[in-house]
Amino acid sequence: MAASLNLVPSQHLTLTPKMRQTLQVLQLSTLELSQKINDALEDNPLLEICESSEEVSEGNTSEGDQELYWNAEGDDPEEWETPAEKTLSSHLLEQAGCLPLSEKDSGLLRWLIGCLDNDGFLPESLEEISQSAPFPKDETELEDWHVALSLLQSFDPPGIGTKDVSDSLLLQLKHLLNRKLLAPELAKLTEETLRDHLTLVAKHRYDELKNKLSCSSEEIKSVLEVIGRLTPRPAAEFSADKINFVIPEVAVTKIQGRWTVRLISRSGSKIRLNDSYAQAVVQSKDKETMQLWKGRLTEARELLHSIEQREKTLLKVARAILAHQEAFFDKGPSALRPLVLRQIADETELHESTVSRACSGKYLICPLGVFELKYFFSSSVGPSDSGEAASAAAVKAALKRLVDQEPKAKPLSDAKIASALEQQGFSVARRTVAKYREALGIAPASERKNLD
Repeated sequence: MAASLNLVPSQHLTLTPKMRQTLQVLQLSTLELSQKINDALEDNPLLEICESSEEVSEGNTSEGDQELYWNAEGDDPEEWETPAEKTLSSHLLEQAGCLPLSEKDSGLLRWLIGCLDNDGFLPESLEEISQSAPFPKDETELEDWHVALSLLQSFDPPGIGTKDVSDSLLLQLKHLLNRKLLAPELAKLTEETLRDHLTLVAKHRYDELKNKLSCSSEEIKSVLEVIGRLTPRPAAEFSADKINFVIPEVAVTKIQGRWTVRLISRSGSKIRLNDSYAQAVVQSKDKETMQLWKGRLTEARELLHSIEQREKTLLKVARAILAHQEAFFDKGPSALRPLVLRQIADETELHESTVSRACSGKYLICPLGVFELKYFFSSSVGPSDSGEAASAAAVKAALKRLVDQEPKAKPLSDAKIASALEQQGFSVARRTVAKYREALGIAPASERKNLD
């Protein structure tokens, strides 16, 4: 039999530079977009920033979309940014600057501060640090480094400059004792616990701990309370040197009893063509000038178009999410419904990848807080009491609420949690409960048990 060749027609989408830029701009976070706008303003004289939030760039928000933008009444959207907090390094250097130190001691202390990791620990030994530090070896002894380390460990926050969690907790305990905020007997028991039995504390094996320390249940409770006052990571309250900002772009508010989605307007985020320059380019009769600036005019218009499309796509996707998850804004996470990208893509007539780009790194603010748009997507688990499928996020929220409310002396097993969830309308297997509990960082019932 003669071989035959079957040709199957196929379609391929070729992205134009304009389409490619539109997708790239859509994927940008708020801060990334702001940076791109700033770069464009510096690079292209044909662009200028809108002085008024009511002004729009060429071809930007149409008349029918005048209600796209929203400013919270009495609130400045810029206040929703995570503030630039003092870093650990700056905090420690301020304290070092208040001490009457010699030039050598000050240099060693500052070098140690620079060697701290993001948690406030000093992972290298003083011997290793002294060998790599740019100080004259014949003028600096190891004892000098020990003095500098002692100074550093006297600084705030307590526990700074130690090797690991255990040493940090012990140093914090010493600070409490020195400040007479702790009875010596209790401090001794707590120190022994931290030195030798921290694993038992982590695994909630309190009966075994009581036997090891030869003390009463009340004394164990006191020890645990002291440990609870300590901070495993001394630098936890300080921001890293590189600060991440979360800036919501979408606001969901209830107006006259109905939930409404709007984009948040930000001063300085809107750009437009400089009419004077643009007209000069268009009307110029000089071929050289036209050739030079025609490309810049096209770049400017394409960027403005991309920003416009980004805003409209973001609004369209947010409205579709609200239509599915309206119960969430009334009742909270336990009311989240199953939702996948495909559903939103079909309803908005957008490609699934476009929906993904629109949701990635974009945040929504509502009375319940600030949420990434991706938060509202969750797989289906099983039927709820309404007969509809329940979302994994809703089940996790209900599970966490059960654990938070359980008797501490008699925590719920996975089987009992599954039974309680079923009473709430969630049909979930015990193994699924275990999987979600682990995902939430919740220990098994045997490890959650506290003393009476």
